[in-house]
Amino acid sequence: MSADVVHGVARDNGRHSKGPITVEGKKKSSANGLRHGLPANQNTLLTAESAEEYNEVYESYIEALRPGPKAHSVSSSDSPTSTGVSNALS
Repeated sequence: MSADVVHGVARDNGRHSKGPITVEGKKKSSANGLRHGLPANQNTLLTAESAEEYNEVYESYIEALRPGPKAHSVSSSDSPTSTGVSNALS
């Protein structure tokens, strides 16, 4: 089968697909990301979990992982002056 025929068949099949129609089907389809381990933005909170507790933990991670100023991430042994002096004395 030539590539043109394969592409034509794929296009025809795509025209027939309309996705989920019922509310139940749409709900099930929206959970595919969670089911398959992909990033799922709207489905990360399970029904048995507390939204307030989730938001507390989420915010604590955001705050803990927020990068600080560049000067705070450099230790004194890595500062330009101490490195330059130690290199010059070596």
